[in-house]
Amino acid sequence: MTLLRQAAGALDPARYSVDVVHLGEQPARIADAERTCVRSVPALVIGGLPFHINHGADLAALRA
Repeated sequence: MTLLRQAAGALDPARYSVDVVHLGEQPARIADAERTCVRSVPALVIGGLPFHINHGADLAALRA
């Protein structure tokens, strides 16, 4: 999560709205992640496109 927070913090807030979500702590947001085609975490979604940082866990595993 540290790398993800650093990457998100490096984005220009005038250009991008940043919302850091920990799906393990906020499982209600899993559906949001699925709608943006996030397949594994951690991931960044920029402009509606997912960028998978490093494979930590499949999104399906968080539903279990």
